Amino acid sequence: EAYAEQQKGGTLDYSQCYDMLCPELAVHILECAGYDAKVAKVLSFVWTHQRRWLEWDGEIAEVPLSADALPQGDPYGPLVLNTTMWAGYTIVTAKLKENHERVVREDRRKKAEKGSRARRRALPIRKAAKHEIYMDDRSWTAPDAANAVAPVKVWSEFSETAMLKEKPN
Repeated sequence: EAYAEQQKGGTLDYSQCYDMLCPELAVHILECAGYDAKVAKVLSFVWTHQRRWLEWDGEIAEVPLSADALPQGDPYGPLVLNTTMWAGYTIVTAKLKENHERVVREDRRKKAEKGSRARRRALPIRKAAKHEIYMDDRSWTAPDAANAVAPVKVWSEFSETAMLKEKPN
């Protein structure tokens, strides 16, 4: 529906999201989202103390590797990933709204200084952007190219903070 109504869009996808998601951050996000602290404590212990043995051609390494990542197949993995993406979405939309409000204030100030002949510039996304998130895939639509590009920078900032790596284009 959004694509039929809007004209421009963008998408982002993380590379090896489960492998890159920091267990401590994942637990912190769960706690901030209001999940049971006891469950979070158990997950934290399991995820930060896991060991993996490499196997190659029937031989198993003598020394296990420590793995600072969410284990593949963990039943809490999708919950944690969705909660992390919810946190990212919340941060991204709040920052885009702040940017929009800042530009509106600047435009009003410039218009007042120059009179009614002041030219308006493209506004960052606010209500115009429609985000869709599925696991680590993020997509959005916007009425114009300037607004369609705006989320990329803000998602990149979140990704850097969360230590997640975007897939290359």
